[in-house]
Amino acid sequence: MLYILIAFGAFVWFSYTPINEKFASAGANVLLHTSPRGRRAVFLRKFATGMIVLTLIYVLTYAPHFYNVLHAYGTRAINAPASSMEHLSSVDMSILSYLIVISIVRYFGLIVSMLLIFFISLKAKSFISSLLIETAVLIVPIVLYLLEIGFFKWVGLTPLIIGNVL
Repeated sequence: MLYILIAFGAFVWFSYTPINEKFASAGANVLLHTSPRGRRAVFLRKFATGMIVLTLIYVLTYAPHFYNVLHAYGTRAINAPASSMEHLSSVDMSILSYLIVISIVRYFGLIVSMLLIFFISLKAKSFISSLLIETAVLIVPIVLYLLEIGFFKWVGLTPLIIGNVL
């Protein structure tokens, strides 16, 4: 779980905020926002770059998890009921279906996080303030959940990123 937090923190730290800060400090935002299709084209390019980084971080973070599940259950038992695992006793689907649903939820959570980072970076006036806001909104609830403060299991984007929505 700690490597998930580290990967997510790296995503927050290195993704959109430094790029937006460089554009703002150079005065490029004014020029791009006044040109035809400038604002939309820049946002789409930044979004595409963010999706590439997000996908790379997602694959590098969760590939070991999938490997461990496949190694533990094998490919023949992957269609066994997920309720055979103790922590999923109330889930009524196969292990494969559960992994697919959880993967989609986590990926969606990272996309929502990326869009939230975009929004905060646009509204905050400096790199440091946007980084502090992003840390308070995205990282702190996850850290408090990992410190076993149960309330934070359902705060902010923690359920989507950790994947405990089922």
